[in-house]
Amino acid sequence: MANPVLDDREIRFLLHDVIEVEQLTTLDHFAGHARDTFEAVVDAARRVARNVLFPGYRALDEHPPRFEDGRIL
Repeated sequence: MANPVLDDREIRFLLHDVIEVEQLTTLDHFAGHARDTFEAVVDAARRVARNVLFPGYRALDEHPPRFEDGRIL
C-alpha cells in the first residue's frame, strides 16, 4: 500500500540526505545503530501507521463524533 500522505522515497531522502540521521551514530547513545536499524524503526512505524492508524482515522473521517444533548456520540 502506498503512503497516502508522503512518498516513502521522500522520507528516506529527508532522513538520510537532508537530516543525515546516520551522524547520530557518532554519539555514544546511538553507537550500536546503523542505517539498517534506522530503516527498521521507520518501517515498523510505517506499518503501524498504515495498518492500524490510517484505517481508524478513515472511519472517523466518514463518521465523525458529534455532540448532541450534552453527549458525544
